[in-house]
Amino acid sequence: MSRPFLALAIALTATIGCSGGPPSSPAVTVLARSEHCGLNLSWQRIRASSELPATLPQVGIFEDSTTLVISMGSQPTGGFEIVLPETATRNPDGLGIRLDVRLDAPPPDAMVTQALTSPCALIRIDTPPDTPLEVHFSGTAAEARNVR
Repeated sequence: MSRPFLALAIALTATIGCSGGPPSSPAVTVLARSEHCGLNLSWQRIRASSELPATLPQVGIFEDSTTLVISMGSQPTGGFEIVLPETATRNPDGLGIRLDVRLDAPPPDAMVTQALTSPCALIRIDTPPDTPLEVHFSGTAAEARNVR
């Protein structure tokens, strides 16, 4: 029995002043990734699964960029994947950026682990935290659940 699909994007940002304009295609960096995050993702679990420094700021991670957690929630098997682009794109109006995230489910005939998983990724986008951000989901898992 499949549990409801959840795609979650939480912005964890710090407030700073902005000097100069952001790049036209802000880089996307994966800071941590796990197949077993769940929705109770904590700094301790993130720190344990990555190369982040031992001391983290109270809010956010980097003052000059935006930090997001993308989570697929609980999934019935292995084989679910969050595919991230190397860069975000500038919106046509120039007022913000768009991040296109692909959420893939395993093919019906795939051999996968028979265990609950909860894939997630902690990412950094090289754009100031006050920049408007749109996150768009596509892929086989998103289409199956009509996630937008």
